[in-house]
Amino acid sequence: KPAEVVLSDEFSPPPRQATLDAEFQKALQVEKDLYQAVRDSEREMQDIVSLRKREEQVIILEKSVFETAREKAKENTVDESAVEIQEEKDENHVDYLTPFLQNVHDISAITLEEAEDARDECLKA
Repeated sequence: KPAEVVLSDEFSPPPRQATLDAEFQKALQVEKDLYQAVRDSEREMQDIVSLRKREEQVIILEKSVFETAREKAKENTVDESAVEIQEEKDENHVDYLTPFLQNVHDISAITLEEAEDARDECLKA
């Protein structure tokens, strides 16, 4: 059954069948294009969702600046306690060169002359 055409102006001439067919074909083409656009959007949405799922599976946690600073502070306290323990062990340890270094004023900054004197004393003993 052909479509019924209702005119808004009763006194205008009715459109020709060819014009109606052309408008109908345009409407069908627009409908096809819209369906294709909806399919493309759906496909794009699926691609985005699958990409997001892949990205979520390979999440690499990065530490914030504050966490890094906290860990460094913790390591420093651990290192300091290790140094203190080592110093306690050193206090109990007797150095066999101590008698030869009695004439040295500052053991941490020994001069060449003091070192040679200590060496000579060691060799004489």
